[in-house]
Amino acid sequence: MIKHIILIELLFLSILSIGQTKDSLFIRALNKEKKQDYQGAITDFTKAIGINPNHSENYYNRAVCKAKLADYKGAILDYTKAIELNPDDANAYNNRATSKGQLKDYNGAIADCSKAIELRANFDSAYYNRAVSKDENNDFKGAIADYTIAIQLNSNDSRAYYYRGVCKSKLEDYIGSIADFTKVIELNPSNANAFNNRATSKYKLKDYIGSLPDLTKAIELYPNEAIYFNNRGDCKTELQDYIGALNDYNKAIDLNPNVGYYYYNKGVCKAKLANYTEGITSLNKSIELDSDYAKSYNIRGVCKEFLKDYNGAIADYAKAINLNPINSIFYQNRGNCEIKMGDIRNGCLDFTKAVELGDSESLALKKQYCH
Repeated sequence: MIKHIILIELLFLSILSIGQTKDSLFIRALNKEKKQDYQGAITDFTKAIGINPNHSENYYNRAVCKAKLADYKGAILDYTKAIELNPDDANAYNNRATSKGQLKDYNGAIADCSKAIELRANFDSAYYNRAVSKDENNDFKGAIADYTIAIQLNSNDSRAYYYRGVCKSKLEDYIGSIADFTKVIELNPSNANAFNNRATSKYKLKDYIGSLPDLTKAIELYPNEAIYFNNRGDCKTELQDYIGALNDYNKAIDLNPNVGYYYYNKGVCKAKLANYTEGITSLNKSIELDSDYAKSYNIRGVCKEFLKDYNGAIADYAKAINLNPINSIFYQNRGNCEIKMGDIRNGCLDFTKAVELGDSESLALKKQYCH
């Protein structure tokens, strides 16, 4: 009898020891996770799973750590196991959606977010994440609807306003996007991208003067972002401040010399200032970096035409047309150049094509030169 009692006591102590080990491993893993020692946390969660493979939180937290280390496939497997053990865990569905989104499985992410919302109707993060995946799927209206609900549930979420503004811009609702970017700035006055995007929306509405202070503020907040200088240069170009625009384009190029359209914009300014030789130099660089950008060939053709290099200009217009055969301006420019060379027949053919593409100026040119 005494022997049996001792065995039972030993068994109890063994179970108690396992329970303490399991709990201590879980706590130690959580502490490592908080300290951003994700690999160490994964090791401890794995040990804890070995002791108790039916504890959903171990899989859930190990998944969180794997996602932090960009092991999204591994994270999805662990979230799936956590859901298997606890099918009512809305957080696991929401987080699995995030990992699926990282792997560009947007439909899968949307399905997981929808399940999370089904489990927790006021889950603002799930609405936000579903909106992100809808945005990536080019369902901008659906994304806006979800961002709007996320905002209703959490009116201080600047991210939801920001990306809703981006979606509105994609749908050409520039007034709506300006309102959203303004709200972002109200919530986070140091968000340089919000100032830049608000400026871009104003630019689309031809409010070039209104765009300038936003871009200047974006540059003040983040002076090493080349695109901000480029965009401010675009506004100055529209306002015919070509010297100011050139200064901004040069700064953009200094910060990032590998973007073709920065050189294109610089070439346009040089052409506007009648500095055609330097314009060609900038456009050569633009073409070197992006040989498929039709507008660079077109403007280089304009510069060559002003320098009376008509053959060179026609070659550039032809390349522009080859790259973008539905741009009427390219046909009009080549037609003008052909007329200057006395090639009335081909000039008129180009004017006719430009008219077919909806260019009213070419109609007048056709009436003038083609009888």
